[in-house]
Amino acid sequence: MLKLVAVFTVLTFATSILIATSRPGVTPSHIPEGSHTALVPPWLVFNVAVKLNSFFVFLARVTTPPDVAALDLATAWWKSEVTYGLAYNGIFSMVASSDSGVTCGDVATSLDLQEFVVCQYMQGGVELHLMERNDSSDTYTLTSTGSMFLEDKLHSFLLMINEETRNGWRGVSTKVIKSGKVSGFEAHYGQDFWTWHNEHPDKGAQFDNAMMSLSPGPTGAMISDWKPPREDIVLCDIGGGVGAVLADVLEHYPRMRGMVLDQPAAADRANEYLKEKGLSDRAEAVGGSFFEPFPAKFSECDVYHLRFIIHDWPDAENILILKNIKESAESAPTKTKKSVAIMGFITSTGASASMEQAKRLMSINMVSGCPYGSRERNISEHEELFVAAGYSGARDIKVTPLRTIQTLIEAEI
Repeated sequence: MLKLVAVFTVLTFATSILIATSRPGVTPSHIPEGSHTALVPPWLVFNVAVKLNSFFVFLARVTTPPDVAALDLATAWWKSEVTYGLAYNGIFSMVASSDSGVTCGDVATSLDLQEFVVCQYMQGGVELHLMERNDSSDTYTLTSTGSMFLEDKLHSFLLMINEETRNGWRGVSTKVIKSGKVSGFEAHYGQDFWTWHNEHPDKGAQFDNAMMSLSPGPTGAMISDWKPPREDIVLCDIGGGVGAVLADVLEHYPRMRGMVLDQPAAADRANEYLKEKGLSDRAEAVGGSFFEPFPAKFSECDVYHLRFIIHDWPDAENILILKNIKESAESAPTKTKKSVAIMGFITSTGASASMEQAKRLMSINMVSGCPYGSRERNISEHEELFVAAGYSGARDIKVTPLRTIQTLIEAEI
């Protein structure tokens, strides 16, 4: 009885701490239908889930024999390859098209594939919790995880990671680790990431779709936890691609306006996207480079937003980007407070061990695909970039924790 009381007391105390340390979140002025904020759990649920996950991951690690752990690491790419094969060959989509399930033989016939191999892969999908198999009917259905790899979700990301990105990683492991100077991608392909993708428009489109597929969760978290300085600001997404992030934020703040700065081809696609979303009356995309002085209209920006940009570049290039933002902000006819907001895989934030591990792997991914010296950075390293760019708030960074693996930091310009 005393043991039960002790356990109850500990659980009550732990729950009290989690409740006390849970943040209230932010409520935007409008929640549109289909808002990505629906993907974001309450802070208490998020904190409890992270703690439980960390505990069970720790238990799994300490109870796994070293030889088993070593074999799992050595063959880890097998899991990704099975997942890739199921997506690349349309098997996920075929299974999803049937509410009652489908046999592997029917899938093979419909897709003109070899039944023996298809059945092996689909059974592998069951073991990876991507599919469920009904033993009585020999039919397969998708799990919630398997559904994440359908074409309107992470399909393009999965293909990109297992195609050109994998070759970039091998370039780091076998070439860049000895010679330095270039990315793993350039070591393998002989061209930098952007030049190669511009010359392979199908892969360029796949990359755009991959980036868009990653947007809902982080954007929902940003909208749920980041409070704009005002609801009528001009938000400028620098390197904002097709405008998906800007559009999502503006849909939640009807008085807000915004602009995207990206390469001319991306800006054209962004203007089409913003028009489709019914936002062309208060948002536009402008073609240009963040390595050059910004177009004059960007002096109107109140917040310059950079997501997944800083980790793409070495220090010198990042300082140039930040200086161009500063120059744009200071060219405004009226002097008001302006800031830069950076969202990314910022390291050493006190996140769970699993999240910090994922950030470290993402940092190596930057080495594989981006100019030599690119990486994920901690808050202090961002501070040094702000200092080098001459930001007034360089030593007073505001950190906004998010209910996701990314963190948002802000500095006054």
